[in-house]
Amino acid sequence: AEDQDRVLHWAHVLLLGPGLGRTAMTRALVERLLVAWRGPVLLDADALNVFEGEPRTLGSLLGARPAIVTPHPVEAGRLLRMPVATVLERRFDVGAELAKMLGVTVVLKGPPTIISSPDGRVAVSAAGAPTLGTAGSGDVLSGIAATLLGQTHDPFGAATSAAWIHGRAGERAAELGSVRGSSLGDVIAALRDVW
Repeated sequence: AEDQDRVLHWAHVLLLGPGLGRTAMTRALVERLLVAWRGPVLLDADALNVFEGEPRTLGSLLGARPAIVTPHPVEAGRLLRMPVATVLERRFDVGAELAKMLGVTVVLKGPPTIISSPDGRVAVSAAGAPTLGTAGSGDVLSGIAATLLGQTHDPFGAATSAAWIHGRAGERAAELGSVRGSSLGDVIAALRDVW
């Protein structure tokens, strides 16, 4: 909390969620930062999980700003209080509904990744490989998307580009080695070739 003003003064974008944990302290931190920071934001992982069953509350905190959320089907199910099987069966509809409800671009991760904008645009990224099933892979996607969002202030463009780049890096890592022996480091190393 004591570093909040200093950090928000120089930040171009805020990425919240990976590794925070599902605690009351996480919820308080996310709420505090979303109120204090009105610039571009990307929420992932526990920044979404702490709003389980409260998508409208999260949407009101996100407000009118360039924003992206990057749930996998389990996180989307928690947020909407919807069974994961339903999220998977209706992934195109669920992504679009969540985008309208939150007023932000939604990257519903998985094969395929569905990117939905609150204005009704939808894109699909079929790029990817099993190498992306490694723990931390979603964090890499969030980092790519947040970086692009901070540079462009275009949530849909940043999200679609990030999903393809991330997916293609997973494919490239598998091409250079083996799906079974690939690590998250291999995916990250492949990003340079993909760019």
